Amino acid sequence: KIVPESSGLIVSRKTDLIYHMNDSGTGPEFHVSNMDGSGITTIHVDDFKPVDPEDMTIGPCALTPDHSCVVIADIGDNNKKRKVVDLVFIEETVPFAKSVKPQLTAYFNYPDGAHNAESLAVLDNGDVIIITKEMSVLGLATPAMVFRSKRADYLKAIDASKAVRLEKVGELDLPSINLQKGFGGLATGMATTSTGDRFTVLTYTGAIEFSLDLKSPKLPSVISAAKYRMIPLLVLPQQESISYDKNERDLIYSTEIPQRFLGFGDLAPMYRVRCAI
Repeated sequence: KIVPESSGLIVSRKTDLIYHMNDSGTGPEFHVSNMDGSGITTIHVDDFKPVDPEDMTIGPCALTPDHSCVVIADIGDNNKKRKVVDLVFIEETVPFAKSVKPQLTAYFNYPDGAHNAESLAVLDNGDVIIITKEMSVLGLATPAMVFRSKRADYLKAIDASKAVRLEKVGELDLPSINLQKGFGGLATGMATTSTGDRFTVLTYTGAIEFSLDLKSPKLPSVISAAKYRMIPLLVLPQQESISYDKNERDLIYSTEIPQRFLGFGDLAPMYRVRCAI
């Protein structure tokens, strides 16, 4: 009942907790649970008016980079009409108060017009990474675009009129890699290591783990098969949330579809994929 549309989850790197977020229509809030989903509580976020939040992550706080922040990505734009999207940085505390105030809300726009996106990372150097969810007018998946912003730039983007322009650093041709121009070619979420040297992109039909450095100036224009591997999943309807575990090895993911249609009643399943290497 509390997380009926899981659009983002992230495992804390310093506690045995998971942070959860619902999709568009949610209030200014996120949720905290134990690793097995028990003990879930709701945290209200002051001064936050979400439009279409689609992912969340953990990274260094914008103003105090020696502290960790939960970062909510209000980056969804199905109709590609938003001129500005935003990220909300909330300092991670244990336990959270019932109501918290963001340390910073940073505003961004794209260099080539609006994009829909559901995938966010904030690396240990403060870099923001957004991977878009691209689809043609015919409804076919097209290559996802990877955008970045440096911490020094978005620190100045404190309101919509000062939005920082994201830099395009590459593309991920998920339809070709996954051999699917349908749902398997759409990026619905991402998990990344803190350093950004390894990341997993979730799609509606599985996941792909890349061994690419998100800190590099540009991603390679051609990604060899040696740089990625397919991660088979028990496919859930509209799976849109994924995270590495605390040790940045196993993957944990969930789904956005109301669970009563899956026979779980009011329960939302989370699954762990154990790293075999």
